[in-house]
Amino acid sequence: MTSFPADLLPCNVAYVGPAPVDDYFRIQTTDERVDGMDVLDTAFRGRRLRGQELVLPPGHVAMLLQQSHRTNDKHVGTDEDAPTRRWEAVGTCQPLRYWNHDVTPTRTDAPRRCMEWLSLAECVSRHVPANEVEKKRASIT
Repeated sequence: MTSFPADLLPCNVAYVGPAPVDDYFRIQTTDERVDGMDVLDTAFRGRRLRGQELVLPPGHVAMLLQQSHRTNDKHVGTDEDAPTRRWEAVGTCQPLRYWNHDVTPTRTDAPRRCMEWLSLAECVSRHVPANEVEKKRASIT
């Protein structure tokens, strides 16, 4: 599967289609490091952007999805000829970067906190066998 760079920009780009991004969006690594990670520097439409790569927790992959409409899927309670909204993976996103306007990235930035949530959600929703629960309960009382 093809890998594409993905950049989370602090703005909305009202355009969908091909663009010569590499000709204008030139990313440089600075001498700064925050939380052990390189700080990146670039500009978009004349505004300075500062960012970092996002590190996904083990077992997670960022995917590039493309919407497709199929008419051959049949679902209970729907019109058989109605298109079904589907998403198909067309590639992975590597590297995955986020950007701030003029502000050095920190661990409290929302994209970084989201990556922490993935690990936390996995721990919270992990199945715990009954015998482990009983062992823990016995050690507390």
